[in-house]
Amino acid sequence: MKKEFPFLLLALSTPMYSQIFSFGVKGGIPVTNAFPGSPAGTYLRRYIVGPTAEVHLPFHLAFEVDALYRRSGLGATFTTYQFGGPPSPPVEGVDRTRINDWQVPFLAKWEPGARLVRPFIDGGVTYRHVSGQDQTQFFSASATPFFSQSGQPTNSPNSAGVTVGGGFLVKLPVVHISPEIRYTHWPSPPAVGTYMFQIMSANQVDVLVGFTF
Repeated sequence: MKKEFPFLLLALSTPMYSQIFSFGVKGGIPVTNAFPGSPAGTYLRRYIVGPTAEVHLPFHLAFEVDALYRRSGLGATFTTYQFGGPPSPPVEGVDRTRINDWQVPFLAKWEPGARLVRPFIDGGVTYRHVSGQDQTQFFSASATPFFSQSGQPTNSPNSAGVTVGGGFLVKLPVVHISPEIRYTHWPSPPAVGTYMFQIMSANQVDVLVGFTF
């Protein structure tokens, strides 16, 4: 019996470990405009993706931490003339600015009930790091830029915000799916923008879907 005890302990601890910890990936799209001061004629490209992990606690509680990356950016069209050669009619140009936006939420969760589909609410603090700002101008008919520059945000790239959210958890045999709407308020949003000085929005709403195992 003594020789069999370590194997019995391992067999019992494996499902216990899988119930306490879960890992996966989370993705989604922003609902709100990160650049509320952008003029008419601009277009936005944004997405959200990153790993997620949870620690499941008693009393339907859990602790979640994510590392969510978004490539935020915007572009505007304008009228210009090609350089060199004889005078030519004006052509359409594109001015595009992009940044890297990393957000790491630390959230407490409450998941009442024991059904396969159950609601949850969460809240906590999100830390943010903005970097890799670049601006490119090119003719709309060509992908070759005629102007390009890069830099960093004009103020501190690090900030923190308050996050609350809610959704529901679907517990399937292999994977858990958790759609969620999440709101974050940034007391001090970063200042970004190269061709026009812009302050990112202080209010952020995201639609996210998590897949954990």
